[in-house]
Amino acid sequence: PEEFAQVFLATAAAIREANPRAQVLNGGIYRPAVEVGRAYLQDFLAIEGVLEAIDVLSIHTYHQGPDLRTLERAITEAQALAPGKPIWITETSVPCRGSRPWISEAWQADMVFGTYILALAHGVEKVFWHTLYDPPRRRGQRRLALSSNSLMAREDDESVSSKPAAEAYRALAGVLEDADWQHVARVESEGGLVVSIGENRWL
Repeated sequence: PEEFAQVFLATAAAIREANPRAQVLNGGIYRPAVEVGRAYLQDFLAIEGVLEAIDVLSIHTYHQGPDLRTLERAITEAQALAPGKPIWITETSVPCRGSRPWISEAWQADMVFGTYILALAHGVEKVFWHTLYDPPRRRGQRRLALSSNSLMAREDDESVSSKPAAEAYRALAGVLEDADWQHVARVESEGGLVVSIGENRWL
């Protein structure tokens, strides 16, 4: 954390000198939902000048669990360690292939909706899905980590096609386009998590 803080503080100062209006984010902190990630973030933020130099706290969180508890824990830990700072999830995604029984393309699409709704409910300003396309794969080469987390499938002939997750992402983009971000609110509901966006949009 001490070495990272030196790099971050020097970088933040250079950014502000180049453009005083820029928003400065830290390098994304990985896995704040688990103890090692939380401890690293806590130590980093405790170093003099770091918290003050951050305009937006950036976190990365990935999971393969059946629900969104890991994501929620990552958000709440970050908010507890940096109270009052806006949170951006600058990397997140879930796979559509894997050994766990719930992992499928349909589950991945559900997680796209769930991730964004949960983030909005917790006041997270931006969420970046990692990644758009499956990485290229050569015959005989084993799949890389995160190789099925993308929204678009890449076939052996290099053509691409939409996964259900891409359709979910498009639907979300349609609902959120030109949304009134000043009036995002969590709505209590027995049927699940509901977020209102302005006066007439709901997720």
